[in-house]
Amino acid sequence: MGTLVRVVTRRGNLVGSLSLPIQIGQAILTPTPYRILAVDRVNPQTVLLIDLKPYRILRLGVEIVPKFLLATAWGYILASQTQIVLLDQDGRQVGQIEVASAMTAIASFSHYGLLVATWDGQQGCLHTVDLREAGVDLLF
Repeated sequence: MGTLVRVVTRRGNLVGSLSLPIQIGQAILTPTPYRILAVDRVNPQTVLLIDLKPYRILRLGVEIVPKFLLATAWGYILASQTQIVLLDQDGRQVGQIEVASAMTAIASFSHYGLLVATWDGQQGCLHTVDLREAGVDLLF
């Protein structure tokens, strides 16, 4: 059992379909044309970089079970409840950040900024993270 991906145009015309040999959970588009970042539903600690043109699947093992996925110009941000993992465009881990409270959302801004929304049961907070100062192995 796998996943069927159907590609449609903005007007709703079917361009084609592709049967993948894996079960995909959460998936997002990336800035790289024809590339999808997804989580393997069977093994949630595996993130998939799926290139549709040319067709290939790169499986990446990560230390967390991602709840949030985010694609940026420099790579990918994966987040669980309390951890953030940063991957470069090739899927190599370039950093990890611990968060004290449970995350409810993440978003990127500018080229190196990250917004993290947290909730501790009583109060919500919005934190900004400057990735240039977070000790990650990326050049901005």
